[in-house]
Amino acid sequence: MKYEALNQKIAEMQDEIIAAIQQNMRIDSVKGEAKPDAPYGEGPKAALMDALALGERLGFKTGCADNRVGWVEYGEGEEMVGVLGHLDVVPVGEDGWTYPPFGAEIHDGKLWGRGVLDDKGPIIGSIFALKAIRDLGLPIDRRIRVLFGTDEECGSSCVEYYVENGYEMPTIGFTPDGDFPLIFFEKGMTRFTVGGKVTDKGNIEVEYFGGGIAANVVTPTCKLIVKGNLKVTETEGVSVCVEDGKTTVEAVGLGAHGSMPELGVNAAVKLLNAVKENDFGGDFGRYMNFILEKIGTEVHGESFGINYVDEETGVTTLNLGVLNYDGEDMSLTLDVRYPKTAAADVVV
Repeated sequence: MKYEALNQKIAEMQDEIIAAIQQNMRIDSVKGEAKPDAPYGEGPKAALMDALALGERLGFKTGCADNRVGWVEYGEGEEMVGVLGHLDVVPVGEDGWTYPPFGAEIHDGKLWGRGVLDDKGPIIGSIFALKAIRDLGLPIDRRIRVLFGTDEECGSSCVEYYVENGYEMPTIGFTPDGDFPLIFFEKGMTRFTVGGKVTDKGNIEVEYFGGGIAANVVTPTCKLIVKGNLKVTETEGVSVCVEDGKTTVEAVGLGAHGSMPELGVNAAVKLLNAVKENDFGGDFGRYMNFILEKIGTEVHGESFGINYVDEETGVTTLNLGVLNYDGEDMSLTLDVRYPKTAAADVVV
């Protein structure tokens, strides 16, 4: 009976819940320039303040760890249940959104925009779940603290700060991040920025090659600019422009979250496959061959020998995210996530 009452209470608050989610979603909380009172930029701080204000308006205890992690808490007791999520979002990338990424618009019964599932919607929803529990007088034997970080998408330094500075740790907990009803594990994760100085410019002068918006996003668009002419294989989503003695090649792929690269199409790989018949030589040639031979269309790290699989926690994923070659320096990012059967030192 208590679950029926809880569901009914949530349904009664539906309009209020959706409005609060929309309000936070309309805040551009992509990580920005650090400021003294906003370590991850003004946007993440604004989203943090909005969630804290909601908690206070609903009559809960609130707290904040130096504008990095906030929390809304209900209940009594020595032990604390942690409900951990985040309010920052990944960059919106290029044009092509069906609806504005920060518009929080509802179409055909669905709410659209950055953060709706990852992770503003679940966090705001969890705060209202506390309200429903409190208003119904449901018994709980521990305090419940909804914690929300503001740097999860760029490495979770917010939570590291919370832990390292001695803030209270939960006895048990879960994260309502991006799936229902909960996520009960996180894969191991490591990110690399690989590259170095360009010392051999090869046979074709490459002025620029690059693309990507974040390490944990499949590269959605990519561009290559070279001096002179270039052979380009005709491929859907690849365009060529020859002007002023230069050839510019652009590729459009399909962005996806770095934890599910199989859902995307990497524009950098698409572009390099279209120009691989050219004899670039030098460092760019080696850079290109590394990407095509070691990554290519693989998304599970097969060529690196890290393709671990576990029935419970999934399979290794490898995402190529941000690339840059400007004739002086070259780099690329790799986002690797591996299941519990993996050997972390081998992955590294």
